[in-house]
Amino acid sequence: MKAADITWPLGITVALLLTIALANWQIDAVTWGWADFVAAGAVLFGVCVFVRLLWTRTHGIARGLGIVVCLGVGVLVWVELAVGVFTTLGS
Repeated sequence: MKAADITWPLGITVALLLTIALANWQIDAVTWGWADFVAAGAVLFGVCVFVRLLWTRTHGIARGLGIVVCLGVGVLVWVELAVGVFTTLGS
């Protein structure tokens, strides 16, 4: 994996986490701790890296299907960590 393959996922992850940090600072309803930021960063970065790899190394229907599955798994993990749909991991 080249450094260019990491640049976009890292940038997207940092931008989204900075947006959440700004909301955490400005809005009383958003109360994230450091562990929440670490978990969110790991999920966002992982999904972004996998989407980037799928985008650069696959073509056609495999690319589209792989990206949809990757985004779906990312959303499922995010929701599970947020509210605990299947387990009691969420808040």
